[in-house]
Amino acid sequence: MYVKDALRLIRKELTAIEADDVFVSEAINKCIALCNKGLAPGELPPHQRHSETSTAAAIGIKDRFPEKKESILVLFSKEANGLTDEEGQIITGINGNSYRPCRISLYDGGYLKESGNRRYTMLGNLAEVWTITDKGREYVQEMMDNQTEALF
Repeated sequence: MYVKDALRLIRKELTAIEADDVFVSEAINKCIALCNKGLAPGELPPHQRHSETSTAAAIGIKDRFPEKKESILVLFSKEANGLTDEEGQIITGINGNSYRPCRISLYDGGYLKESGNRRYTMLGNLAEVWTITDKGREYVQEMMDNQTEALF
């Protein structure tokens, strides 16, 4: 089971709890917020575990990683023809060393997939075109629904 799937199940169970105690309700809401962030407490973004500098970079981006992943996933939901890593980096303005770990995590989680197509980069190399999966579309829709509910 992927971390996102486990967090989704936990969030569903927490949402079903009805608590009269304000402190219990607040604790439940904080747990739900952690689930919504998409990373289990203590989990680091993808990095080269043998490298101290890569580990340090993962620790540095950990708090912003969930939001970056979500913004990248939303971008993919709008791109019918998919994106190469280079195209995604240009559109989002996210540096490749931050973008790639997000895209890898989305791929590992089943939210993105290889399209089987390739496009040329600015340097003339062929690059994989990534597309969103049904699971990714469902997540984006759920995210949008939750934002709409929060407005009311």
